Amino acid sequence: MFEKGDLVKVKTKHYGTQVGMVIKHGMDGWFIQPVSHSRMIIARAEDVEVMVPISRHNKRMEELGL
Repeated sequence: MFEKGDLVKVKTKHYGTQVGMVIKHGMDGWFIQPVSHSRMIIARAEDVEVMVPISRHNKRMEELGL
């Protein structure tokens, strides 16, 4: 499903689609820190789509030696 650190796209009720990073999973849903705003988004799983999984990002960084 989702991991802490995944870059995701979230469908919000009032602000359309937002891009952010998964921070944690809580009782209310997934906590996502958007790129364009300082307030967290709490989203249900069906409203979230993974853009870049953190595992792929970490693998690429190892390949680059960073």
